[in-house]
Amino acid sequence: MKTLISLLTLILVSGFTLTSDVSYNDEQLEFLENLTFTDFDGNEYDLSRFEGQVVLIDVWETWCTPCLVSFPHLDELQETFDGDFVVLALSPMMMDDRDTITGFIDEHDYDFFYAYNDEIAEVLGINSIPYKIYIDPDGNFVKTKIGNQGPDADYETTREIIEQYGE
Repeated sequence: MKTLISLLTLILVSGFTLTSDVSYNDEQLEFLENLTFTDFDGNEYDLSRFEGQVVLIDVWETWCTPCLVSFPHLDELQETFDGDFVVLALSPMMMDDRDTITGFIDEHDYDFFYAYNDEIAEVLGINSIPYKIYIDPDGNFVKTKIGNQGPDADYETTREIIEQYGE
C-alpha cells in the first residue's frame, strides 16, 4: 500500500513539473485514427463526431489533481473557440469506475464530451496522466503531451494548437 501511495504521489507531483512529447508507431496511429469511445449513456462514437474541430483527447481520472486543475482553462477555451474546439474528456477506466466518473460529471459544470475507452492506456502505452492528444479538424494526429506545466501553460499550448490548426 505504501508503494502505491508513493507512486501516486510521484505521478501527481511530477505531473505539475514535467511534460514530454510522444511519438507513436503505425499501429498506435491507426488506433488513434479509428478511435472509438463510449459516452456515459452507452452510445458509441468515433472521432468523425468532431469533424471540423480541433479535438483535445484529455485522458484523465477523477483522482488526478494535475488533470483537474486545467479543466477550468480548457472549458474557457471551448467557450472562446465555440464550434472550432472540443474537449473529449476520455477516461481510460484504470482506477475510476462508472459511478465515480458520473458523480464527478454531475458535480461539475464543464461542457466537455465525457466518454471512456478501456483499451487506450494499453494500446498507447499510457502509464501516467495527464495525457493530452491533439487531433486536427480533419482527424489527423497533431501531437501528444504527457504531464502538466500548470493550467496557464496548458491553456497557452492548447490555444496555440487551436489557432494553428483550426478552420
